[in-house]
This record gives sequence, structure tokens and C-alpha cells, in this order.
Amino acid sequence: MRVVAGLLGSRVFEGPPKGVRPTSDRVRESLFARLGDLSGYSVLDLFAGTGSLGIEAISRGASSVTFVDRAQPSIRVLKKNLASLQIGRQCTGMRSEGRLALRRLANEGRQFDLIFMDPPYADDEYGPAFKLIADSGLLAPGGALV
Repeated sequence: MRVVAGLLGSRVFEGPPKGVRPTSDRVRESLFARLGDLSGYSVLDLFAGTGSLGIEAISRGASSVTFVDRAQPSIRVLKKNLASLQIGRQCTGMRSEGRLALRRLANEGRQFDLIFMDPPYADDEYGPAFKLIADSGLLAPGGALV
């Protein structure tokens, strides 16, 4: 896998462990073209997998990213990717179920300018996660949920 553009553009990072479907380069390129400048953004990458969306956000100016995934193999790959790209100081990783992580982050008073939510296809996480985000104040005023 590779970073599509920004400060880390064209840098290569480790792909997903078995069973994880990464967001393709083409989809990331299109998505980030629509999002525009992310300078100074605080980002949550929920159901992060390899961290490709959050890594791309850092490359495009985000000041910090919190990555959440429940699978230990994904967290292991994510940590390797953050280290190899030397962006660990700007990032936090949490091994947790999505809803539990949202509750914890809300209880900490966290807010994010941008939240990526790309759960596994087989999970029914969208509805409950949307509700938690809407009710918790995790999304900053004017923020975006993707």
C-alpha cells in the first residue's frame, strides 16, 4: 500500500492482515480531493484496519489522528506503519470495539473535526455508531463524518 498524496505522498506502508479490506488508492484519492485542506484537523479513524485513512489525513495536514480497531493483527500492522512513516508522535492507537471506544472518547471530552467510519461489511455497526457520535458531541461543530 502507499500514501496517495501530501507530505508522505508515495511512501509505502504495510498492507492489511488477512481478512481486512483496505480502502483502495483510488477511493482515498477521490475522498481526500473532496475533503480538501486538513491542516490542523483532529481526526478519528474508527475501524482503522491498517490506518490508511488516518495516515492519508496526517499526510494532508491533520495535526492528530486517533486510530481505533478491535483486532490485534490490525493494531500490530498499524503500529508498524506509524513507526515506519515516523508519524507516531501525532497518533494514538486504541484496541477496542468501536462503540466502547466512542463512549470512552466522549467521556474524555474529546472532539474531532473529521471522523472516518468504515466498519467491516459483516458487522452492523453503522446505526449504533452514528447514534453514539450524534449524541456524544464527539464531532466538532462544522466537522465531517465520512
